[in-house]
Amino acid sequence: MAQIKEKEYKNNFDLKLWKKYLSFLKPYKKEIFSLIMIMVFVGAIDATFPYLSKYAIDNFVIKGTYKGFYKFILFYSILIIFQTINVYLLIAIAGKVDMGLCHDIRKSAFEKLQTLVFFLFR
Repeated sequence: MAQIKEKEYKNNFDLKLWKKYLSFLKPYKKEIFSLIMIMVFVGAIDATFPYLSKYAIDNFVIKGTYKGFYKFILFYSILIIFQTINVYLLIAIAGKVDMGLCHDIRKSAFEKLQTLVFFLFR
């Protein structure tokens, strides 16, 4: 059998293709902005958890006291609930953009195919 040579694509960055692809994102500007904001919140909250653990160890474990522990647990629980909501929204909105973008690209490709001439080869 003849060997099929694979085409090298490492230096073939097509800016025109990327512009076309990114043009499909225009109807989703609001959702993409929301995703960026949610990702900032998720990152910020994730960054606070190690500091909260440090605070708990320094003030409750090492000192051996429970003074303020219930307020800390309440704050930590609220933060976890808020983070859960953020992650849920992140997944839901990203899924909406993903499915809508795929639908729009398929619809555009189908509409383009409908304009092409159909040839029958024998």
